[in-house]
Amino acid sequence: MFEQGKIIQTAERFMAHGAGLPSQANEPFGISWERIEDTFVLRMHRPIPKLVVRTDRNYRNRLILGPKEVNLNQWDDQALLIRFVPGR
Repeated sequence: MFEQGKIIQTAERFMAHGAGLPSQANEPFGISWERIEDTFVLRMHRPIPKLVVRTDRNYRNRLILGPKEVNLNQWDDQALLIRFVPGR
């Protein structure tokens, strides 16, 4: 989702809950928690002016934008800077 030229994170999904992952519905920008099959889902509305994702082939790192899914593991394990470019 995009608002005023910024990426808006609407959910965070993960399979294993570990250190550093959100743990409460009142996390900053958090709205609610769900358990969907074998995943935890934190619903949120979080503006992200600069998105840096550290990928690891041990995990299924994906960026989902509406109907489009980008496999972030197609690049070597590293920190990826993801920018929104209007009109593209």
